[in-house]
Amino acid sequence: MSKYEWLAIRETMDGRFRSARLAQQFLEHASKSRLIVDLGCGTGSNRRYLCRDCVSGVPWRCIDNDDEVLETATHRSAGRPIRFEHVELATDLLLIPIGGDVSITASAFLDITSEDWLSRFVKLAAQSPILIAMTASGAPVWDPADDLDVAIGLCLEEHQKSDHGFGPAAGAQAAPFLADKLISRECNVTLEKSDWRLGSQDAEVLAMLVDSVCRRASSKMHREQVEHWASMRQQQIRKGVLKLTLPHLDLLSLPRFDA
Repeated sequence: MSKYEWLAIRETMDGRFRSARLAQQFLEHASKSRLIVDLGCGTGSNRRYLCRDCVSGVPWRCIDNDDEVLETATHRSAGRPIRFEHVELATDLLLIPIGGDVSITASAFLDITSEDWLSRFVKLAAQSPILIAMTASGAPVWDPADDLDVAIGLCLEEHQKSDHGFGPAAGAQAAPFLADKLISRECNVTLEKSDWRLGSQDAEVLAMLVDSVCRRASSKMHREQVEHWASMRQQQIRKGVLKLTLPHLDLLSLPRFDA
């Protein structure tokens, strides 16, 4: 599966499960901004979701470190008031536009960053309206359960908390950590669950996720064990009985004076 195929699946699933309520609240404040900044924008899925309820007249600056996806995003957004920009967010955080008249958003990004990076981000951005969507917040929950699920979940957690360029990743604690830091700056913060909840209608996505988990876990566990687990899960998908919950959190932060 190419990264573009995965990004397309991710866009569909995130759009289905993310918090529409927090998005709407963010847009009410962002409509008064001079600029909306999208961190780790990829092909622009976060902006496309938010612009379903269009923020009329407010320009966007969409930031990523992958020139290939930025080029794709630029072509998909031709003629719109959007600037796509290459920034190494891990090292060049100071290049992000900041201020009370700048709104900041990101999606499916926060959990790869570190606590140190998040602390620096808060110092720069606490005065802005902030919407961070679809941050991974826990291990997969498989139904029906299996004895190997916990060990596989620990393998996934180990990978999630490895260094993705920002230092040791905050992983599932990223959204609560950011929330605490923003609250200490007297921001009004709301966390809302945005779990992926997949079932028989999502057979193709489930099959892809099982394959992905199998590849990841096989590098840390006995391959035969993991492959047996994956085969069992694929059978359950074909029978239409497998359900999967992937925990996520959405975060909205508003400066106290702007709440």
